[in-house]
Amino acid sequence: MNSRESALARLRGAFVGSLSGAVSIGAHGAGGGGIPPTTTAILLLVAVSAALGAVVSALRVTQCQRSCLVAAIAAGQAIGHVTLATADHAAVAHQHAHTLVPSMPMIAAHAAAIALTALLVRLAERAYLTACALFLRIVLIVAAPPSPDAQAWTAKPTHRATLQPWLLTCAAGGTRAPPSVV
Repeated sequence: MNSRESALARLRGAFVGSLSGAVSIGAHGAGGGGIPPTTTAILLLVAVSAALGAVVSALRVTQCQRSCLVAAIAAGQAIGHVTLATADHAAVAHQHAHTLVPSMPMIAAHAAAIALTALLVRLAERAYLTACALFLRIVLIVAAPPSPDAQAWTAKPTHRATLQPWLLTCAAGGTRAPPSVV
Protein backbone atom coordinates (compact mmCIF):
# COMPACT_ATOMS: atom_id res chain seq x y z
CA MET A 1 0.00 0.00 0.00
CA ASN A 2 1.56 3.30 -1.05
CA SER A 3 1.50 6.40 1.12
CA ARG A 4 -1.40 8.05 -0.71
CA GLU A 5 -3.53 4.94 -0.47
CA SER A 6 -2.56 4.47 3.18
CA ALA A 7 -3.50 8.05 4.04
CA LEU A 8 -6.81 7.69 2.22
CA ALA A 9 -7.53 4.44 4.09
CA ARG A 10 -6.83 6.13 7.44
CA LEU A 11 -9.02 9.06 6.46
CA ARG A 12 -11.84 6.73 5.41
CA GLY A 13 -11.55 4.78 8.66
CA ALA A 14 -11.62 7.93 10.76
CA PHE A 15 -14.64 9.31 8.92
CA VAL A 16 -16.57 6.04 8.93
CA GLY A 17 -15.94 5.53 12.64
CA SER A 18 -16.67 9.05 13.81
CA LEU A 19 -19.59 9.75 11.50
CA SER A 20 -21.19 6.38 12.20
CA GLY A 21 -21.19 7.14 15.90
CA ALA A 22 -22.36 10.74 15.58
CA VAL A 23 -25.06 10.08 13.01
CA SER A 24 -26.17 6.96 14.90
CA ILE A 25 -27.07 9.13 17.91
CA GLY A 26 -29.12 11.44 15.71
CA ALA A 27 -30.85 8.59 13.87
CA HIS A 28 -31.54 6.80 17.13
CA GLY A 29 -33.23 9.88 18.57
CA ALA A 30 -35.14 10.63 15.35
CA GLY A 31 -36.40 7.06 15.21
CA GLY A 32 -38.00 7.29 18.65
CA GLY A 33 -35.09 6.13 20.79
CA GLY A 34 -36.60 7.49 23.96
CA ILE A 35 -34.49 9.31 26.50
CA PRO A 36 -31.26 11.06 25.44
CA PRO A 37 -28.24 8.77 25.66
CA THR A 38 -26.39 8.70 28.94
CA THR A 39 -22.69 9.39 29.35
CA THR A 40 -22.06 5.66 29.60
CA ALA A 41 -23.90 5.03 26.33
CA ILE A 42 -21.95 7.76 24.55
CA LEU A 43 -18.59 6.51 25.84
CA LEU A 44 -19.46 2.97 24.80
CA LEU A 45 -20.53 4.23 21.38
CA VAL A 46 -17.25 6.16 21.00
CA ALA A 47 -15.26 3.01 21.79
CA VAL A 48 -17.28 0.90 19.35
CA SER A 49 -17.03 3.59 16.65
CA ALA A 50 -13.25 3.81 17.12
CA ALA A 51 -12.98 0.04 16.73
CA LEU A 52 -15.10 0.20 13.55
CA GLY A 53 -12.89 2.99 12.19
CA ALA A 54 -9.76 0.93 12.90
CA VAL A 55 -11.20 -2.05 11.04
CA VAL A 56 -12.19 0.09 8.04
CA SER A 57 -8.80 1.83 7.93
CA ALA A 58 -7.08 -1.56 7.76
CA LEU A 59 -8.83 -2.31 4.45
CA ARG A 60 -7.17 -1.32 1.20
CA VAL A 61 -8.94 1.51 -0.56
CA THR A 62 -8.98 -0.43 -3.83
CA GLN A 63 -10.69 -3.36 -2.10
CA CYS A 64 -13.21 -1.22 -0.22
CA GLN A 65 -15.36 0.39 -2.91
CA ARG A 66 -18.94 1.65 -2.58
CA SER A 67 -20.50 -1.64 -1.51
CA CYS A 68 -17.85 -2.22 1.13
CA LEU A 69 -18.18 1.36 2.36
CA VAL A 70 -21.98 1.12 2.65
CA ALA A 71 -21.67 -2.26 4.39
CA ALA A 72 -19.22 -0.82 6.93
CA ILE A 73 -21.49 2.17 7.58
CA ALA A 74 -24.53 -0.13 7.90
CA ALA A 75 -22.60 -2.25 10.38
CA GLY A 76 -21.73 0.92 12.27
CA GLN A 77 -25.38 1.94 12.39
CA ALA A 78 -26.43 -1.53 13.59
CA ILE A 79 -23.72 -1.58 16.24
CA GLY A 80 -24.65 1.98 17.24
CA HIS A 81 -28.31 1.02 17.58
CA VAL A 82 -27.52 -2.04 19.69
CA THR A 83 -25.08 -0.06 21.83
CA LEU A 84 -27.53 2.77 22.46
CA ALA A 85 -30.50 0.42 23.01
CA THR A 86 -28.54 -1.72 25.47
CA ALA A 87 -27.11 1.23 27.36
CA ASP A 88 -30.48 3.00 27.41
CA HIS A 89 -32.18 -0.18 28.62
CA ALA A 90 -29.65 -0.48 31.45
CA ALA A 91 -30.09 3.21 32.31
CA VAL A 92 -33.86 3.09 32.70
CA ALA A 93 -33.76 -0.32 34.37
CA HIS A 94 -37.28 -1.71 34.06
CA GLN A 95 -38.82 1.16 32.10
CA HIS A 96 -38.29 -0.05 28.55
CA ALA A 97 -37.53 2.83 26.22
CA HIS A 98 -37.51 0.36 23.32
CA THR A 99 -36.31 -3.12 22.57
CA LEU A 100 -33.29 -4.25 20.61
CA VAL A 101 -35.53 -5.00 17.63
CA PRO A 102 -35.92 -1.66 15.85
CA SER A 103 -39.30 -0.26 14.84
CA MET A 104 -40.04 0.92 11.30
CA PRO A 105 -39.32 4.60 12.07
CA MET A 106 -36.04 3.52 13.69
CA ILE A 107 -35.09 1.47 10.60
CA ALA A 108 -35.96 4.41 8.34
CA ALA A 109 -33.91 6.81 10.46
CA HIS A 110 -30.88 4.50 10.46
CA ALA A 111 -31.24 3.92 6.69
CA ALA A 112 -31.24 7.67 6.12
CA ALA A 113 -28.19 7.91 8.39
CA ILE A 114 -26.42 5.28 6.28
CA ALA A 115 -27.05 7.26 3.10
CA LEU A 116 -26.00 10.54 4.72
CA THR A 117 -22.82 9.05 6.16
CA ALA A 118 -21.85 7.41 2.85
CA LEU A 119 -22.34 10.72 1.06
CA LEU A 120 -20.26 12.62 3.64
CA VAL A 121 -17.44 10.07 3.49
CA ARG A 122 -17.28 10.18 -0.32
CA LEU A 123 -17.31 14.00 -0.29
CA ALA A 124 -14.53 14.05 2.30
CA GLU A 125 -12.44 11.65 0.20
CA ARG A 126 -12.85 13.80 -2.90
CA ALA A 127 -12.01 16.96 -0.96
CA TYR A 128 -8.92 15.25 0.47
CA LEU A 129 -7.71 14.15 -2.98
CA THR A 130 -8.35 17.60 -4.44
CA ALA A 131 -6.49 19.29 -1.58
CA CYS A 132 -3.54 16.90 -1.95
CA ALA A 133 -3.36 17.49 -5.71
CA LEU A 134 -3.46 21.26 -5.21
CA PHE A 135 -0.81 21.11 -2.49
CA LEU A 136 1.43 18.97 -4.73
CA ARG A 137 1.08 21.45 -7.60
CA ILE A 138 2.01 24.34 -5.34
CA VAL A 139 5.04 22.49 -3.97
CA LEU A 140 6.22 21.56 -7.47
CA ILE A 141 5.92 25.14 -8.66
CA VAL A 142 7.67 26.63 -5.63
CA ALA A 143 10.42 24.01 -5.42
CA ALA A 144 11.12 23.79 -9.15
CA PRO A 145 14.67 24.74 -10.13
CA PRO A 146 14.99 27.61 -12.61
CA SER A 147 15.11 26.60 -16.24
CA PRO A 148 18.65 26.35 -17.65
CA ASP A 149 18.04 28.90 -20.40
CA ALA A 150 16.87 31.57 -17.98
CA GLN A 151 19.15 34.60 -17.91
CA ALA A 152 20.54 35.60 -14.57
CA TRP A 153 19.73 39.18 -13.72
CA THR A 154 22.68 41.53 -13.72
CA ALA A 155 22.69 45.22 -13.01
CA LYS A 156 23.53 47.39 -16.02
CA PRO A 157 24.42 50.96 -15.18
CA THR A 158 22.58 53.61 -17.09
CA HIS A 159 25.44 56.14 -16.85
CA ARG A 160 29.07 55.21 -17.06
CA ALA A 161 31.52 57.80 -15.88
CA THR A 162 34.51 58.16 -18.16
CA LEU A 163 37.86 59.57 -17.12
CA GLN A 164 38.88 62.56 -19.15
CA PRO A 165 42.53 62.71 -20.27
CA TRP A 166 42.96 66.39 -19.32
CA LEU A 167 42.02 65.46 -15.75
CA LEU A 168 44.92 63.01 -15.62
CA THR A 169 47.46 65.48 -16.88
CA CYS A 170 46.44 68.24 -14.51
CA ALA A 171 46.13 66.14 -11.43
CA ALA A 172 49.77 65.07 -10.95
CA GLY A 173 51.68 67.69 -12.83
CA GLY A 174 52.02 65.71 -15.96
CA THR A 175 52.07 62.18 -17.07
CA ARG A 176 53.40 59.61 -14.75
CA ALA A 177 56.74 58.10 -15.64
CA PRO A 178 59.81 56.73 -13.95
CA PRO A 179 62.07 59.34 -12.37
CA SER A 180 64.50 60.91 -14.73
CA VAL A 181 68.19 61.28 -14.02
CA VAL A 182 69.30 64.94 -14.08
